[in-house]
Amino acid sequence: NGQIFHCSKYSQLLWFPRKEPERADVFQLVGILCGLAVSNGFICNFHFPLALYKKLLHVQPTLEDLKELSLTGKNLQDLLDCKDEDIEDIYCLRFSVPRQTADGDTMYQELIPGGSKITVQKHNRKQYVDAYVDYKLNTSVK
Repeated sequence: NGQIFHCSKYSQLLWFPRKEPERADVFQLVGILCGLAVSNGFICNFHFPLALYKKLLHVQPTLEDLKELSLTGKNLQDLLDCKDEDIEDIYCLRFSVPRQTADGDTMYQELIPGGSKITVQKHNRKQYVDAYVDYKLNTSVK
């Protein structure tokens, strides 16, 4: 697909692409180039979100980090702040997210076991948000 990083239209920050790069070692090579540039006094003008630096320090990214990166984070905050009882009818969510495969097909990734059968309701929305954030900022970029 030719993309090493995806630039968020919302934040103008760089994150990992939705599809895997063609070369398995591309991120290692980018890391080596950045390390060489910094050690030689050059500035690498990559605009990464705080979540990336947290990952490098083995600190768990949070909803606040996803809100910095994408509009989805704000939407998840709206879900948490929703006062209505019928969240299931308003948002129509399940504990699964669509993802695109390398050949362009769409498949659903369950956020928890059996997630495609579990609807998001008022009592489990925090669990959904936590699972979604973990998927977007950790699992999907391994």
